[in-house]
Parts: sequence; structure tokens; C-alpha cells
Amino acid sequence: MKRKKSASICIDCLDDEILKKRFEKYQSTECAVCGKSNSPSVKSLILAKISRKVILDYFEIYDDIYPGYNGLSLSKVVGSVIGCDNLSFCDLVSSHLIVSQDSSINDEDFFKEDQEYSKRTIPFESEEEQEEYHIARWRSVELSLTHRQRYFNDDAEQFFKMLFEVIADATHPTLLNGPIPAIIKKHKAGLELYRARSFKNREEMEKIFTNPNEELGAPPKEVSQNNRMNSMGIPLFYSSLEINTCIAEIRPSIGDDIAVGKFKITKDLKFLDFCGLDLPLSLSKDSYFRDDYRTRSYFRAFLSYLHNVISQPVRPDGTGYVVTQAMAEYLRYKHEEKFDGIIFKSVQAEKGVNYVIFNELATVCEMQTPNWRPSFPVEFVDKKPLIYKVGSIKYEYNQKSA
Repeated sequence: MKRKKSASICIDCLDDEILKKRFEKYQSTECAVCGKSNSPSVKSLILAKISRKVILDYFEIYDDIYPGYNGLSLSKVVGSVIGCDNLSFCDLVSSHLIVSQDSSINDEDFFKEDQEYSKRTIPFESEEEQEEYHIARWRSVELSLTHRQRYFNDDAEQFFKMLFEVIADATHPTLLNGPIPAIIKKHKAGLELYRARSFKNREEMEKIFTNPNEELGAPPKEVSQNNRMNSMGIPLFYSSLEINTCIAEIRPSIGDDIAVGKFKITKDLKFLDFCGLDLPLSLSKDSYFRDDYRTRSYFRAFLSYLHNVISQPVRPDGTGYVVTQAMAEYLRYKHEEKFDGIIFKSVQAEKGVNYVIFNELATVCEMQTPNWRPSFPVEFVDKKPLIYKVGSIKYEYNQKSA
């Protein structure tokens, strides 16, 4: 291919924030795409030079018996990398890549005219293998927190930091309002939620009826047990949208008597809603030129598995909740955007939804007061609790290979 003369493109015609930042102090020349001369611009030769390694890192030669069916032309690849949809300019950058081979990185057979490309992928042999790959880092953090360093764990903090940065970027497309955040759910005061508690005799039942706000509310710190989002001694308000879900969540036995209380939130609250990850997600374009592009790509793929991972059934008397407890504490105390609680699906009730509300922060002096209990923005709303007796329990199981 004959070498073509270089041309310039202004940063306004590049849909890549890293490149815009990189070239924002370049001189202004006429843009070959929009024709304007009032914005910093960069030459096509420079874009070809800096794109070469990126394309080699993240794309591969497409090899299929149906050429053109799924493969991308080099110009399409260039456009994806630099954020430009002007085919003529992308053709120009492509021509530079084809003519100007780089012997130091052995790309002689990679950049060719009429060659087709695809994004590099890992050839998984099964869906199970693919899932295991994508949750491997979560398992690594879980292992580190459980058996190496429970507190002040920098690896876990960095993992959650990147995870919530990527989650915050996820949106749902809507027809009327455009993209909306996928994981942020705001509820006005008055949302009704349910909590359940079993009782063994009439004395316990009368105690619940006498003071349902406390007896059916979050437990005192002295008796607060390990749960999915809290460690022992740090009570949170666990609740459900449905009565059957809150009963299933306490895992009762057949014949147990259950008291159910209806509560409402007393102020507007903002939740991180993991259920939003189960719907189709849109993610903004991520720059290939980011130093952490590969890591962010991993976390983006991990979002498809995250809700299932945090909702898996775990025995509460062990250490299985350690990683979700650390995640909840990071979200509450370290994450820049503040949330009042977490929403996630129930594994005990099909289609059930659980709400966990963080307690309102108290000073150490307040916590040292005799009979201090954590305060939550909720209140009991019925005159008396509802009473149920468990009649049957449904079990489902699947045979696993040895």
C-alpha cells in the first residue's frame, strides 16, 4: 500500500476522554473531519503510532470460514480504539498502520489490507468455566479476608473500590428518560417493609405484642449475630418487600409460630440495588488507553455474576459471610457516594427481595449509654403483628457430579 499523507483531527471529534486529555495542549489546525480550526488537534500518524500496541493487545486476526460475517475491518478497529466514526479518517490511520510496520513488536503479519479482526477473547470450554474465571478475583478476596488478613486489608479495599466504580457506571436504557443508573434506587418515606421472628410460647408472643417496634425490629447489639451484610455485634435492619419472603428468610421449621411486623421507612432513603444488575445493562465506552483497561474489563464482565455471588446461601455460623460483610462496610464507610442500605434478591423465597438498612451513626459516647440500641429510620405501623404457623417447606435440589 502506498503511504498516504498525514492529516489532523481535533479532539472534539475523538470520543475518548483519555485521548482528549492527552492532546488538549496541542496546537489547533484544521480538522480533517469537521473542518474547524479552533480546537487542539493531533495528526493521524501520531494516532497510528499510539494505537498500534493497543490494537495488538486487545484485538486478534479473525479466522472464520465466513469472512466478513463477524470480522471487523482494520478501519472499524481503529474507529473503536480512538473513538472516531469518520470512515475516511479511520482509513487513513489504518493505512499508516499497514505501511509503517514496527519490527520491535513483530507485527509484520498483523496489519494487512483486507485483513479482518475481532476482540481478543478467552476460549472457555463451558459456561461453568467462564463463570469460574470471572468470579476468581472475588474468591481470592474472600480467601484473603477469611484466612489471611481480616482487617485493614488493602487488596480487598482496592477490589471494592474498582468494583463500585464500575457498578456506578452501569445504566438501564429507558424510552422516555434516557439512561438511568442501574443500581441506585431511591424510596420516599412511607415504603412498607416486613420483618419476621419466631416465638416458642405465649410469654414470648405477649412480649412481642407489648413492644413490637423493638421486639420485631433490629436486635440489640449484644445479641446481633453474623448475617450476610453485618458482623456479630453490628446490627442492621433486615427486611423484605413481601411477607412470605421475610418468613422464609428466618428459615423456620414446620410447625413454628411466626410473628410478622409491618414497618415503614420514616424518611427518603437511597439504596444500592443489586437486583438492577439482573436487567440489561449499558456501560459507557471505556478507553483502551487507560492503564487499568484490562482490569476494568474484567470487572465489567464480573457484573453479570455479582448478584448471584453475593446472594448465595451460606451457613451463618461460619466465615462464609466475611466477604459480603466487608463489601457492605466498604460501601457504607469508604465509598464516596453514600447509601442508606442495600437491596438484594432472596435465596430463600423465589422472586423475593430483601432490604438491608444501615443504622444511623452514633457517637462512641452515645453507644456507651446504658441500654443503648442502634437507631433506624423505620417505625412499626400496624396496631399489632400478624401471626402465622409454618405448614410446609419446599425443597429443591439438583444432582451434582462427583
